[in-house]
Amino acid sequence: MSSSSSVASPKLLADFLIIDVNQFRTSAMFFLAAFSLKKLK
Repeated sequence: MSSSSSVASPKLLADFLIIDVNQFRTSAMFFLAAFSLKKLK
């Protein structure tokens, strides 16, 4: 890794974390929905 890329790394990391959190929340909601449907049956 070059020294110039480390300057943009914090913002890149923040964007990646935000995407990761959104993905986690989406999958968690999907899992909860599937779990509740399974329980109802």
